[in-house]
Amino acid sequence: MKKQQLGLIGLGKMGQAIVKRLQNSNIQVVGFDPNVKSRNMAEKNGAVTVNSVGELIKSLKKNRVIWVMVPSGPITDKVLNNLGRKLQKGDIVIDGGNSNYEMTQKRAEKLAKKGMAMLDCGTSGGVSGAEIGFSLMVGGNKNAFKKTEKIFKTLAANDGYGYFGEAGAGHYVKMIHNGVEYAIMQAIGEGMALLKSCEYDLKQADLARVARVWSNGSVIRSWLMELTESALKDKGFAKVEDYIDDLGEGRWTANLAMQTKTSAPLITLSVIERDASKLSENFAHKIVASLREQFGGKRVRGKN
Repeated sequence: MKKQQLGLIGLGKMGQAIVKRLQNSNIQVVGFDPNVKSRNMAEKNGAVTVNSVGELIKSLKKNRVIWVMVPSGPITDKVLNNLGRKLQKGDIVIDGGNSNYEMTQKRAEKLAKKGMAMLDCGTSGGVSGAEIGFSLMVGGNKNAFKKTEKIFKTLAANDGYGYFGEAGAGHYVKMIHNGVEYAIMQAIGEGMALLKSCEYDLKQADLARVARVWSNGSVIRSWLMELTESALKDKGFAKVEDYIDDLGEGRWTANLAMQTKTSAPLITLSVIERDASKLSENFAHKIVASLREQFGGKRVRGKN
């Protein structure tokens, strides 16, 4: 049986995780990244790599499928505009990054006028998705989804993917997901800060044990709680600065809540707390920063 081809532009942390997830499947990845080291790493993980987008397009058979995994914003625009000039009618482009859903709608419309279909895929699971599978939220052209569903099924955890509607729907669902993620991490951080400041003089090792107990059988057990235990066991945790960066998704969610007059105080306050982390010291912020580092590979200040 011939392998299905998938072009992949962007071989950073998440791109590498996609390559690893597909390495033993019936899907061949042809990847490109301007960084030579990233290309070499992708080859070690089972991909075929090329030296340019043009070469990538030539390497793929007719009715190409190209997954774009680059940072949201101007870089995504640059890549998609380039593909729009070089691809052919019937080709499919998947934006797997955290793009704003309104921008996705415009990009999909632009590509559709040239006869190309676009899918937007909210991708969750972080670098661990390589082993356990991703959670994939897909929007865009439904016929294009049906043609590429095998790719999403192979990448996803069991029952971990779904199609949610026309252009922008996948990125919309992922945006709300990230808003929820902001709020949950903030709640965990605040809980640990309250434990740290209590009368029982709980040390870092004690807090790690609390996280372990909460991870097993409790109502709030979760992967984030397991990562909290891991962060608190890490000797480098003490060096982590209580500075939380953000890439905008939670902020987009909070803004949408205000625009639609939908009550979302927890998500909104978690965004405000991220801004506050840049101004004052707070143990809760150290916890949230450490969680982002673990599941998303985001660099934290102080430790690195």
